[in-house]
Amino acid sequence: MRIQILISALFFSTVALAHPIDCYVAATQDRVIKFSDDLKSQLCRKAKSTAPYECFAKVYTNSNDFRISSTLAVPLCQGAEDADRPLACFNLALTKLNGKLNNLEAAKLCSGSSAPAETVACFEKAKATLALSSADAADLCAH
Repeated sequence: MRIQILISALFFSTVALAHPIDCYVAATQDRVIKFSDDLKSQLCRKAKSTAPYECFAKVYTNSNDFRISSTLAVPLCQGAEDADRPLACFNLALTKLNGKLNNLEAAKLCSGSSAPAETVACFEKAKATLALSSADAADLCAH
């Protein structure tokens, strides 16, 4: 029993460490996007899956109608657990908040967001009730 527990603990800690590597390898194997080593490292740092790479690839290839530059895609997609949710949050933030924050603030707000509507609602509430600047509200509500 004790050996089984030790093996399980070793397996799960190894799997947890493998996620950033899986993300990095997926970015390395992409034949369309020419990722620099620095970009792959930034994008995949603390990744829990290949979702940050997949999110960035969607922005880069414009497979959806995202209004974001590839430069802002790194902070937006970093830490993503789902490839689509940070992008949905970004578009919702720009649409619903209509000029209350710039693209960089929207990218920071939605970075790794798994709940777009809640993230945007948090921003609105922080602005209204706490009188925070857009940058501070985005930092507060970022997931």
